[in-house]
Amino acid sequence: SLTKGVNNLALSGTNLLLGDGAGVDNITVTTGSLTMTGNTTLNLIGGNVTTGGSLAINGTTTLDLNGGNIETGGGQTYQGAVNLLSDATLTSTGSGDIHFEGALSTAGLISP
Repeated sequence: SLTKGVNNLALSGTNLLLGDGAGVDNITVTTGSLTMTGNTTLNLIGGNVTTGGSLAINGTTTLDLNGGNIETGGGQTYQGAVNLLSDATLTSTGSGDIHFEGALSTAGLISP
């Protein structure tokens, strides 16, 4: 688990991998926003991403949450393509919207 109590958290790199896929992993930013710059994989089996502020991912995103949640107090912005590999719930509890600015692939999870 990764926890940041206050302020904002920014992670950057060519390829970011958060979670090992072997158990519950959580990422929590209590009062701030989370920004990830680079191709990002969230492999949080049953885990959660929670921010008091917004979430921004700048790059291709792969979400493999297996029933986990992404819950933000602000909006969520996914600026590249998003590959959703398993069930997940994306929620903004505040005034923010959830934006997908690239292609969204659901790997057969959603029937047309």
